[in-house]
Amino acid sequence: MKSIFNKTQYIAASLLIPVALLSCKKDAEPQVTEVAESNLVAKFSFEDNFTDLKSGTSGTANGVNFVDGIKGKAYQGSPGGFVSFANTPAGLASLESFTTSMWIRTARHTGGIQGVFTIPGTTSYFGNMLVMIDQNNTTSDSMNMKVYFEKNVVPAIGWYGQYIDLYGEYRLPNMYDNWNQVTFMYDATTSKFAAYLNGNKLVLEEGITDRFTDDPNDGGQLLGALSFANVSKFILGGYQNHLGAPWDAPDSEMLTYTGAMDELRFYNRALTATEVKALYNLDSGH
Repeated sequence: MKSIFNKTQYIAASLLIPVALLSCKKDAEPQVTEVAESNLVAKFSFEDNFTDLKSGTSGTANGVNFVDGIKGKAYQGSPGGFVSFANTPAGLASLESFTTSMWIRTARHTGGIQGVFTIPGTTSYFGNMLVMIDQNNTTSDSMNMKVYFEKNVVPAIGWYGQYIDLYGEYRLPNMYDNWNQVTFMYDATTSKFAAYLNGNKLVLEEGITDRFTDDPNDGGQLLGALSFANVSKFILGGYQNHLGAPWDAPDSEMLTYTGAMDELRFYNRALTATEVKALYNLDSGH
């Protein structure tokens, strides 16, 4: 019995050796900590602060707080609450193409349109770039989101402000009361807009994806590179109007964002579908 036991021990030990070696090899593999880092120009992780991790630019909280997020802590908005930045985080003012990605968790709201973030412009009604969530007066779990960005050049183009409304069949499904990652991008090389939900590209019609300088049926050309103008300040959870002068007071439908937000990123190019999926997997732990 003793010899059999010793033989069994030897076999078990020999089986464990390659497993241990494989385990060490796996642990030694580099862990992905960011996607397309060389193109990442701003990132907010909201770990008990409102600081852009790329530039070090910090914001001032106005009636907002922190909650548990998809990773660590997250931004928690409130009616009338937002974060104001006296200076625009470096890299946001010069975007020609972009990808912006964020995790959001929110409830249905009524009474207006909530501003998620704005890159302000002192001579523009909406600012240079703006992401919004429209009200929902129904029981549907689908959310209407809006994206706005500008191309300011001389001479001015007719469609200098690009307003994209994801409505009707293009509403984002199953959005309320749970964490979802939404990603929007514009590619200057193709003049196309794209949207992703939880790492999956949404199928959108050409009237949404293809961007022009003016009506293409009346001579409008492909939009090309964006150009922001008179960039001033930055705001999370609201419109530029919530920052006060030089902007007029917000209209009644301009609401602050009342939900939670986490891992907000800005890139200076359009990410690939593979990179968007990798970003979703990175944050969600898949």
